[in-house]
Amino acid sequence: MKRLSPEENERIFERISRSALPEYRNDPEFKQLALMFLELGGESLTRQYIEICGKPFPERLTLFDKPLEDDAFKEDTEELSEEDSEEED
Repeated sequence: MKRLSPEENERIFERISRSALPEYRNDPEFKQLALMFLELGGESLTRQYIEICGKPFPERLTLFDKPLEDDAFKEDTEELSEEDSEEED
């Protein structure tokens, strides 16, 4: 992959940042990260970053349908700690 000059990266950023949400277009942190992604991964990675920034994320995210059993979790951690102590010997 050919390494681009900072001026070329700036032009590419200006072109692809049109698809970003308006509140991000003038954000210096957003621009700095986008230019970093442009330098490291090219235009496609930068487009992915811009797309992800525009997606809403839920305020609360449920990873499990039901809470984990505390006893089962404790048993697993005890087994792991026993294995670790055996390895040390």
